[in-house]
Amino acid sequence: MKVELMLFDYGAELWFPVMPFLDKKQKKTTIIIFSLILLISLVAPLLCNAATKPDMISLAMYLPPSLLGEGSSTIFSDMRCLQKILKNEINMEVILDDGSASWEQIVSRLETEKADIAWMPPFYYARARATNKSSKIRPLAIYQINEKIDSERCIYVRQESKIKALEDLLATKIFFPDEAAWMELNSIFSNNKNMSMYDLDPYHFFIGFRLLTRESAVKALLFDQVDAILLEPEYLKYIKDRQSSTLRKIECTEPLPNVIIVYRENLDKRIVDTLLLVLSSLHLDPTFSKLHKYFTPTGGKWVAADEKQLKPWYDIYNDSVIKGWDKTFEALPISD
Repeated sequence: MKVELMLFDYGAELWFPVMPFLDKKQKKTTIIIFSLILLISLVAPLLCNAATKPDMISLAMYLPPSLLGEGSSTIFSDMRCLQKILKNEINMEVILDDGSASWEQIVSRLETEKADIAWMPPFYYARARATNKSSKIRPLAIYQINEKIDSERCIYVRQESKIKALEDLLATKIFFPDEAAWMELNSIFSNNKNMSMYDLDPYHFFIGFRLLTRESAVKALLFDQVDAILLEPEYLKYIKDRQSSTLRKIECTEPLPNVIIVYRENLDKRIVDTLLLVLSSLHLDPTFSKLHKYFTPTGGKWVAADEKQLKPWYDIYNDSVIKGWDKTFEALPISD
């Protein structure tokens, strides 16, 4: 009542000149109405500001020196561009978390809710889910090329090389980008009739190994610095070297699901739906024209991902444990 009286004394009579002619009950009702109007006028701007508060999303990034034919600095710059677009167009503020130095760290940041989304090769996702039954990570989108969400990984040699079959690579050197590629290489050997017949695996078959980005590995092969590399055929379209199209396949995996974008399971569903809508528009919407160069070479796009689609990677992870591929990777004599 004290507040009502203060409001009345301050301005009720100014707004309601009929006040002196009202009885006590009518005056009390009028004061309450006046107080509510004043309260709404004060609170409305605050509610408006709260409604326009941006959604905060943390994107965990692990960038090698080069990717998709670009240097990491260029990719990070383009991500900054995307960051601004999302803030201006849909009021979503994306924090670029680029402090991770491995896929394991990316997984850790998602599991501990220090990051909300990330892109990653499906092998690391399958391993994270298989080794942690309470994992919070879920697939959001998968990269689709020519209406297919899976593609081969192949061993390549130079066009003029005398190597014609997998057997010809015995005691040679091979470069590949990461641990996931090592699992792909083992899968090739496991599915090759001759290799499996004699129980041969990459660890005992090759004599030289090196982890190298795809772009650098292609250059090394073209410059005759290595005998073979492991690469996705579609990735060659990102390599800015005309001679890269002359590389020749020797042996490939079965088609495997492409790279994915993941999110933490307890992320707000409205935000998840918004992110999926944005991702599915990146390849075509003029708003994101600066990013179209990452989709144009393969005619690719992001589409909604389903857990069942990733089963082949769970199979590869299980094989890596049962057949010891994970142990041989740890024991590899990696050259600099």
